[in-house]
Amino acid sequence: VLLTLDLTNNQVEAAFARGDVSGATAPDPSGLVKTIACQQLHVFRSIQTGLIKTIDARTNVVLEEKGTSPGAPANKLAADTVTAQFSAVTNQIEQAVAERNVVLDQFKSGQNTHATAGRAVYTAGTNDQVKLTGAPLAFRKQYMITNSDFMIWQPKANAFHAFGPYKIVPIKPAAGQKSS
Repeated sequence: VLLTLDLTNNQVEAAFARGDVSGATAPDPSGLVKTIACQQLHVFRSIQTGLIKTIDARTNVVLEEKGTSPGAPANKLAADTVTAQFSAVTNQIEQAVAERNVVLDQFKSGQNTHATAGRAVYTAGTNDQVKLTGAPLAFRKQYMITNSDFMIWQPKANAFHAFGPYKIVPIKPAAGQKSS
């Protein structure tokens, strides 16, 4: 792994890593751990506040967020590139864009959700949402949504909304399984 740092007044303003880059946060108070893996990572930080401004991850990007207790929620995003903009006040992600070969997986409240698209744009706020474009598909245990112009996914509510003409295809349980 190659690591390059840009310093201003002996403070890190930017970091660039290339190779098998990976990182993880310490568990937060609820036990949530966030990880990143990619081939190239560029991080920009504010010298004034010390907070992250932008993260640009490229090539085989995988971001995961997992709880440490059994049955805890889990989120995973895989894409060719992911760029995230952070709030200058809270240091939380305000917007993130994932491009090419986007795969989203969520396990929440015993429910698995899987979606694919050419592009996904996450916008934070009271109604966090992800806009999926580029042949989006969404899979739940009971159905698949396909052929829409675009979809809006609300991860907190775990709800999808399809726009334009679209298809909802029921998924039949495998032989010997009961539908729920």
